[in-house]
Amino acid sequence: MPTDKISIAFTLDEALVLLEAAAKLNGAELSAANLDECEQQSLFDLEAQLEKSLPAVLSNNYADELVAAKLRLGSK
Repeated sequence: MPTDKISIAFTLDEALVLLEAAAKLNGAELSAANLDECEQQSLFDLEAQLEKSLPAVLSNNYADELVAAKLRLGSK
């Protein structure tokens, strides 16, 4: 397995919205996305890394924080 790594910087808002999108794709819509096994695993790994990096995931206000992040991103 290759060990070369890259780093990508996201704002907290971008990361939160990206996590939500990845979670949706990893859910019921995964088969409709027509991803191969490698792509599916990579998306799952991305979702896991985002979950570990975002304190909002454990927040009781997760839904509100997600809505606020989407609003802030929409105003860019």
